[in-house]
Amino acid sequence: MLPPEKIIPAEERDISDESSRTNKLLDNTIAQIGELASAAQKRARKAEKKVAHFKFQLEDSRKKNEMKEHELSTMERVVSDAKAKATRLEGQFNGAKKVHESEIRAFKNKIKIATDAELNAIKNAEAEALYLKSQLSESQKVSQIKTQELDTMKKFANDAEANFTRSKHQFDDAK
Repeated sequence: MLPPEKIIPAEERDISDESSRTNKLLDNTIAQIGELASAAQKRARKAEKKVAHFKFQLEDSRKKNEMKEHELSTMERVVSDAKAKATRLEGQFNGAKKVHESEIRAFKNKIKIATDAELNAIKNAEAEALYLKSQLSESQKVSQIKTQELDTMKKFANDAEANFTRSKHQFDDAK
């Protein structure tokens, strides 16, 4: 059975209708606020996920940066060591180059001295050869003159011997 209906006076009915409308508006507003809150929570969860993702990426990037910095510092040490070695080798090369140039100058001087000495020896030998040649020529002339003199003397001696032998034969014959 149904409860008896109350009869509500008109004034109260107006208030009740207004209250009902207000309640409906409030219910609608609450529903909208709930939807907005739900949407805000969804956005907040999405934002939290993005924040977590970005934090992960940031941490990953930091780790990668630390590894890159470590690699970079290692490379810088290697480059520094290589530069030091290159500088040391350059110094050794320059030293060796100076020694080499000095040795070349010394060899050139020795070659020049040897060449000059050889040239002087050749000049002296040529001068001595000319002197000896002139002495030989002079000696040959003297020898030729002496040979002629000797031949002349031999001829005189032979003639004298022949004269002596003839004279002796004539003397012997005259005796």
